[in-house]
Amino acid sequence: MKQLTVLMDENVMTVNVPPPSAKDQFHEYSRLNPELCIEQTKEGNMVMMFPAYTETGNKNFKLTGEFGLWTEQNGQGIGFASMTGFTLPNGAIRSPDLSWIRRARWEALPKKARQKFAHVCPDFVMELRSRTDRLKTLQAKMEEYRENGAELG
Repeated sequence: MKQLTVLMDENVMTVNVPPPSAKDQFHEYSRLNPELCIEQTKEGNMVMMFPAYTETGNKNFKLTGEFGLWTEQNGQGIGFASMTGFTLPNGAIRSPDLSWIRRARWEALPKKARQKFAHVCPDFVMELRSRTDRLKTLQAKMEEYRENGAELG
């Protein structure tokens, strides 16, 4: 793997991966580092999220539990946790804190595609803002989800 440039922004580290091998490098880096939460922008930059602070982690835990119960009771879709990566139509690979896809859309994806970063934008996404997250960064991310097909965020 080529040397990467690291830019720090609060608790997010962006790694610029030189094209054209950006996608291959991202998949390989993700495979070799399963404990990291990594996203990739549509430009090919890797974004690494550091662990949540304790208070934020507790809020995320409570939201995940409630969301999981709702998803099971509702039965109309499939829910996903924060470590789930999705390949959006614009090429970005994102991992929302919580997400949901209608069951029919999920089942329409080939089973093999579900075993990787599925090429689908969730119908619903949630990003939990911690005190170190920049509002403009999260707003841009939510706009990206909307532009790629998310109906609610």
